[in-house]
Amino acid sequence: MAVRQAGPSDAGRIARIHVSSWQAAYRGILPDHTLDNLSVNRSEKHWEKQLRENDAHILVYEREGSNLGFIKFGSSRDEGADEEEVGEIYSVYLDPGEYRKGYGSKLTSAALKVLGEEGYSEITLWVLKENDQARGFYEAMGFEPDGSEKVETWRDGTKLHEILYRLILRG
Repeated sequence: MAVRQAGPSDAGRIARIHVSSWQAAYRGILPDHTLDNLSVNRSEKHWEKQLRENDAHILVYEREGSNLGFIKFGSSRDEGADEEEVGEIYSVYLDPGEYRKGYGSKLTSAALKVLGEEGYSEITLWVLKENDQARGFYEAMGFEPDGSEKVETWRDGTKLHEILYRLILRG
């Protein structure tokens, strides 16, 4: 088992994990039609582009040649954040059959190590307000809600209510 940098050949597996994880984790939080209309093909094209063009880090957790999850992170995208001091975890997703086995912790720890080595003093992430499982995970990793909230509108009009979590790496 290993955490490694993702490459273009990982796009298909990342897309399948992304879609299946959304459908498993967000069922009951987001409308069924939003989750049922997610497309692995559309997601794969997105990830192929991300892996070719994006300056963010994308790591995968691999076991016996199979990706079990991924994490994407880099500098903060939040307006007003100091991009040199504040890093952000953009997404962490696991194959739904691999939840609660420690892989998310390993991916997050690897990302925090890279972000720390790059000089970030604090790390943020946005999480769906109603996603109690994810919130518990991030709190166990040392993140705390900082009181900020936002509402994003998904392409089908679904509202995503998110809260900001923050972890101070060094003061």
